[in-house]
Amino acid sequence: MKNKPTAHDNIKIRDFDLVPDGGIGGAVSPIEVLAAMTGPQTDFSAFDELMRRFSDEDAYDPRRDDGTFPLSRLDDALQLIIFGSYKGGGGKSTACMAFIERLMRAGRYPVVIEADPVQKEVGETFKNDKKLRVLELPLANREGMEKLAMIMARRLPLVVVNAPGGLTEPFERFGGALRLALKTYEYRFTMFWLLNSQDQVVESLNAFWEAMPSASVHPIVNLKESENHKLSDFRDYIDHEIRKRVEKQGRTLVMPFGPMAIMNQMAKRHIPFGTLCHDDAYDILAKAELHTWLTSMWKEFDRVIDFEARVS
Repeated sequence: MKNKPTAHDNIKIRDFDLVPDGGIGGAVSPIEVLAAMTGPQTDFSAFDELMRRFSDEDAYDPRRDDGTFPLSRLDDALQLIIFGSYKGGGGKSTACMAFIERLMRAGRYPVVIEADPVQKEVGETFKNDKKLRVLELPLANREGMEKLAMIMARRLPLVVVNAPGGLTEPFERFGGALRLALKTYEYRFTMFWLLNSQDQVVESLNAFWEAMPSASVHPIVNLKESENHKLSDFRDYIDHEIRKRVEKQGRTLVMPFGPMAIMNQMAKRHIPFGTLCHDDAYDILAKAELHTWLTSMWKEFDRVIDFEARVS
């Protein structure tokens, strides 16, 4: 039969090997190299394996090395944990709220410092909780930084700060007192830095770290703050050299896109997310979606902190 199809086993990969100039040549192909490394494979399995490797190299997975990352234990040292961002409205207060609720779920009750003079949701939500100590303390000037250092001098075991947006400059200008307090009172300093998909936000993280090099930094990618609500929208961060530096000592966390209609009630009514999940004012679907978001956010924090570990 004319133009009879050639059987797969009669096609030799070498006959169709592309050389660097785009022509046909006899050089050893990547598939042959892969076959030599992985052993004999039949049909298109070698090709599929090669394509999978190309895909893996292109796709960024922030959880890839979680299995080897050493979790922080809250009882190992005094803890200063700050939630910061380049600007307001990036999900900082939302993340801080979820984190405090995760602490309380584990039976840990921090000193909460509301340092955001504009968006005070964290302080307003928890100020009446008798298990917590909630303070309002601006950090945008020298006096605020010095007062934070004075609080640390009390050697309180766990301090969580909801910082104002644009915190980089105060750390650069007035961070000396805080750096001294961290060293003197032996606090472990953890920074959760909220990221959107803008390149200047990444640069602000870099500037913060230069000002506070002792911090353990865990950026939080907020999927809500991007056009398609996907991790791939954050190429400015993913491709930036600072990500590699971050992931040598920390993790990149991902804040999932949540049910905004009910989540916005936290700011309006000053009710914790965990309470909203059981509020009869909302339909069961909305509450289920919020619960899914909250547990997903807790799992992200569990990637960097062992909340349950206690010193025996």
